Amino acid sequence: MEQSYDLLQYLIKHDPNAITVLDKNLKYIYVSERFLHDYKLEEKDIIGKYHYEAFPDIPEKWRESHRRALNGEVTRSDDDFYKREDGTVEYTRWECRPWYLPDHTIGGIVLYTEVITERKRAEKELQKSRERYRQLFDNSPVVIWEEDLSEVIDYLKTIKQNNPDLDRYFHQHPDEIAHCMSKIKIIDVNDYSVEFYGAKSKAHLMANMHKLFTEKAMKNFVQVLKAIANHKRFFRMDHETNTLGKGIKNVVMEIRIPEEYKDSLKRVYLSTTDITKQKKTEAALRESEAKFRTLFEGQSAMQLIIDPQTGMIVDANQAVADFYGWTINELKQMNIIQLRTNPFEETLKELTQSIKNGKVYFEFSNIKADGTPVEVEVFSSQVIIDGKKLIHNIVHDITEKKRVQLEMEIAKEQALAASKAKSEFLANMSHELRTPLNAIIGFSELLRDTPLNNSQKKYADIIVNAGESLLSIISDILDFSKIEANKLELFPESFDILELIENTLNIIRFKAYERGNRLYEEVSADIPRIVTGDMTRLKQILINLLGNAVKFTENGSVTLRVNIISKDENNQQVTLMFSVQDTGIGIKKENREKIFEAFNQEDYSITRKFGGTGLGLAITNRLLEMMGSSLSFESLEGKGSTFFFQIQIPYK
Repeated sequence: MEQSYDLLQYLIKHDPNAITVLDKNLKYIYVSERFLHDYKLEEKDIIGKYHYEAFPDIPEKWRESHRRALNGEVTRSDDDFYKREDGTVEYTRWECRPWYLPDHTIGGIVLYTEVITERKRAEKELQKSRERYRQLFDNSPVVIWEEDLSEVIDYLKTIKQNNPDLDRYFHQHPDEIAHCMSKIKIIDVNDYSVEFYGAKSKAHLMANMHKLFTEKAMKNFVQVLKAIANHKRFFRMDHETNTLGKGIKNVVMEIRIPEEYKDSLKRVYLSTTDITKQKKTEAALRESEAKFRTLFEGQSAMQLIIDPQTGMIVDANQAVADFYGWTINELKQMNIIQLRTNPFEETLKELTQSIKNGKVYFEFSNIKADGTPVEVEVFSSQVIIDGKKLIHNIVHDITEKKRVQLEMEIAKEQALAASKAKSEFLANMSHELRTPLNAIIGFSELLRDTPLNNSQKKYADIIVNAGESLLSIISDILDFSKIEANKLELFPESFDILELIENTLNIIRFKAYERGNRLYEEVSADIPRIVTGDMTRLKQILINLLGNAVKFTENGSVTLRVNIISKDENNQQVTLMFSVQDTGIGIKKENREKIFEAFNQEDYSITRKFGGTGLGLAITNRLLEMMGSSLSFESLEGKGSTFFFQIQIPYK
């Protein structure tokens, strides 16, 4: 009996599981070393001690199982946990059953427990890993299929026994390709596959897999079968696939076989990446390059391709070779600097600007193979060839154009010199004429004031009026000549603008009265009186405009208006609007563009009827330009005209 006791104790102690034997009072009789290890009790002597003393934090549910075992029940759990006093959680698998004395009464309970905390942690990590895999699998932007190819490899082994050349075999037996494909078992497909192939669901896609293979794809599949037969763990090729309503797509197909399935092929992963857009882009690029090459080589225009980093000529068409006298191969060994007489710095600047701005125009002096200098214009733009930024130059020979331009510039300079000489001559002549003419007018006025009969007085008046008209014409010619010769200057001075307006109107008033016209003035009350400017030239402008208005109006009205447009009190600047409105004959539409031209009036009938040189408006506009302004007008034929301008002048 003692030997049996010792044997039982030995067996329990060394059992690989955690075993505890308790008496009816739940005191320890036997414990296994595994139990002591799992529950960290190795250093404690617990035989004879109360179970709840060793585990004071044992849950009530387990206490209940102990009570039920003492009543003869067997309880168990394959997945349970309890929380220790320190807050840590332990997962267990346990069984609690009674043990019996020889008289068949319950002597206590046997606890079989296994701490499975590490296993649970590993299971959770495995679950997380599977969830991550599922997320990656379903949310991948490429098509992924999980397949079982075990039947395919077995069938291929059978074929290869008598037909080692699979290419030849499948060429002679094309139906065998489809037969091999029928042995593919699809285990799973990711979510993107459904979208990519236009299927209604995964089941719909897998049921219609046979519809995805085009004739070209069937031929390509031979390469896949060969890779499988040769146990390649990775295989990649360009492929095409049909879809369920989305047309044919170009793809890259990759097959990966995990290490553990390299022989059985029970798990094979096939991924498909859509490269349809890439293929279209590549085709468009090839077409574009072909067109570019055709245009480049076949054009009569000279074209060069240059490397902006080195200046080396990458390519040249035949037109360049014919023009410069080098062969295309010789040109492709040369630097662009060798064609230019310009300094290296200018060439470098051209290349830099071409890259920076995308498109640039240049003119250069070049030299041919025989040393002949030529002038060229270059339209430079950036192109990308084989992924590299290069310069595309279109070159035109402008040697003759430059020669003509030079001749025209010389002719222009000569014409300007002649015009200047003419203006200086007119200025001198006008000055020489004014001196005796002033004497004629002065003495005629003195003669008119002496006792004369009516006929004599009439003749004296005619002399004075004719002299004044001639003096006005000469003054206009003198002013215009000074303007043309850039000798007319402005002399700013302070003056009373209201006084200037009144004096100007007084000069015009008698002429207006003679033609039966009413003369009005409308001047804003808030105009500053004292301003700074060239009073003489401003008065000349107003006299020209008012004089024209009176001359071309009969039995009507002429109105001078002066208004403030803006006033800058900080800088003491005021912008004034001057306008002269008449109710005269107006200006025809076809003549409006030429009225500011020198020696030009609306038409010759106007000149014959109203006289004048046609310089008044030209001089007025040039004077306004010198003041930073310009003359504008509005006109209705038969209704009248309004001439107006703005000037900005300082005020006090």
